[in-house]
Amino acid sequence: MRYHGVIYSVFTIFFCLSLPFVAFASQTNGTIDPAHAYAWGDDVGWVNFGTTGGNVTITDSALTGYAWSSNFGWIDLAPTQAGVTNDGNGTLGGYAWNENIGWINFSGVTINNSGMFAGVATTADEGTINFNCSECIVTTDWRPASVRNGSSTAPVSGGGGGGGSAISSSSIPYSANCGMADFNCDGRVNLIDLSILLSHYGQSVSANSPYDLDRSGTIDFPDISILMYYWTG
Repeated sequence: MRYHGVIYSVFTIFFCLSLPFVAFASQTNGTIDPAHAYAWGDDVGWVNFGTTGGNVTITDSALTGYAWSSNFGWIDLAPTQAGVTNDGNGTLGGYAWNENIGWINFSGVTINNSGMFAGVATTADEGTINFNCSECIVTTDWRPASVRNGSSTAPVSGGGGGGGSAISSSSIPYSANCGMADFNCDGRVNLIDLSILLSHYGQSVSANSPYDLDRSGTIDFPDISILMYYWTG
């Protein structure tokens, strides 16, 4: 029965959460999630930031490694005398290099509190590389310095008498700009987001549902696994 599957899923998740030394994100020395690694340019084509050979790494000061353009080949994120910079809070800048495209300006790109890239990088002659299109998702386990200690976590108001109040997923708006699995847009992926996801467990949904993280058409255990990957607590 479906409900037995739900109970098993919940048990598995809380077992994982009970392991105090497991880290779900390398917040200061991040990599790209291979399942969510593609940006798009009308001229550049698909740009894969998560190839095995590219070894893209995100730190508080820079991006290093190589992304792969389907039309133009390797893009060097840290060329000599240039490179893509990070101000420590996810605002990128500087220049990448491709032999066919030339310099690529990353000053229009950011990484949000959930590790999702947004904005566009620009080239001189080959248009832009877009991180915002409907099929463009590039995510990392790096996190901005301002949220690593939960400083930007929004408090959840409790009811009178300290008893707390139930959270209704239908009352919480979802914005694609909040980041992967951050359903309540508080800059964290935690038990609130898990509760929201479980409230939709087993449902068949449309292709653009924010809760269908693996785009399978059903809210199921793989979606929970993806949420756990982005877990910040």
